[in-house]
Amino acid sequence: MNSVNSTSRTLGIAFLLQAVASLTGGLILMLALVVPGNISASMLNIANHTWLMRANILAETISALGVIFLGAILFIALRKQNEKMALVALGCLYSKRRLAPPG
Repeated sequence: MNSVNSTSRTLGIAFLLQAVASLTGGLILMLALVVPGNISASMLNIANHTWLMRANILAETISALGVIFLGAILFIALRKQNEKMALVALGCLYSKRRLAPPG
């Protein structure tokens, strides 16, 4: 029973980490850098706030790693129920992330 609690906690932490990193990178940091409809102003913002752009890259990297980790932990948890279904879900999760447009 302790293994189930450990896996559940790990899944919860992975979900939270991925959600926070994705929101931080995608909403908070990018909205501060990008000016909709004005690429020149956006590039100027990026040039003037390199630390903000680096923070955005770090947040997006953590988000991507979180998705990979989350998929692996979900596979481990679901494999006990139905291994074929867990493999299909893992493949769908990774193909969705792989085929999704950047940004």
